[in-house]
Amino acid sequence: MTPQFLAVLPAILLIAITFDLIRRRPRRGLYFGVTTGPGFAASPEGRAIARRYRFLVWFGCLLAIAVAYFAFPPLGPLLLVAIGLMAWLRAWRRSSHYAAQPGSIRSAPLQYDERISSWVTPLLLAAFLVLGLTAVALQLNYSSLPDRLPIHYGISGKADVFRGKSYITVFLPLLIGVIVTALLALNVYGIAFGSRRGGSPETQAFRTEQRRFLSRLLAVLAFGISLLFAYISLSPIVSEVGLPGGPWVILAFTIGIVGFALYAVLRWQEHAGASGDDTPDSCWKGGLIYYNAADPALMVERRDGLGYTPNFAQPLAWAIVALVAALVLTPVFLYSA
Repeated sequence: MTPQFLAVLPAILLIAITFDLIRRRPRRGLYFGVTTGPGFAASPEGRAIARRYRFLVWFGCLLAIAVAYFAFPPLGPLLLVAIGLMAWLRAWRRSSHYAAQPGSIRSAPLQYDERISSWVTPLLLAAFLVLGLTAVALQLNYSSLPDRLPIHYGISGKADVFRGKSYITVFLPLLIGVIVTALLALNVYGIAFGSRRGGSPETQAFRTEQRRFLSRLLAVLAFGISLLFAYISLSPIVSEVGLPGGPWVILAFTIGIVGFALYAVLRWQEHAGASGDDTPDSCWKGGLIYYNAADPALMVERRDGLGYTPNFAQPLAWAIVALVAALVLTPVFLYSA
């Protein structure tokens, strides 16, 4: 087994598990993004759709592992994502034949939810403070850094790719950390200011609880990610050839963050399944993309029970997507330069 294959194998398994789990606890009355009624998931037709979906996901997992092992390792996760989306769309299309009458379009003013935890904003500020202090430390120690910096580590823990010292190679990991933290913060306040508050009392209570849960989770993840990228960025100050404790420290930290997020999501989905949805089926494309010009909301709840997706009928949603794309591509352009 090559080091590259061993590096992508956990990602392939995590993607497969994620695709499998999102169909296990659908929100009440929803099945693969379709309003079908509470009992459809347990019906023979519903179970048959789930079996085919699960077969495609895990067949895709085996195929992705084979491609990663025998051909090009980075292609494995991408192939599995494509197969997983195809399996979802196929299940959505079959579920659409059993669609029930959709609920009415919700209406309520956009407003900030004051019940979002008071410690979310301070924790986000603390994440940016960690990154800022890291930038100061890098600048103060820039002249003493080695002329060649490691930018990649093999599976053995030894540095195998080096680049000459420059502000890009020194500060690029920190910039990535800032961008990821900023994207998480953007999600927190997009949910707080742009999501809807209306609907039945039960649906409204669910929305409030979901906003509180997601804001807390994203803030904790932002702080953890800021610590991770601070550690990565400061490693050249500590050693010329590797990280203290080796790159396994980064791997363990990353697995810890992902594991915490996955555990929190699974626990929340148990509660999320108790709530229905009152958006019209006709405004959901493939059960994944929401487009409703009659809905003033910028963000709406995803139909898999967790998270939000933009209302692409709102021009501001496209502006946010463009901003996110620009932030994500900035490190790529800087590295290629």
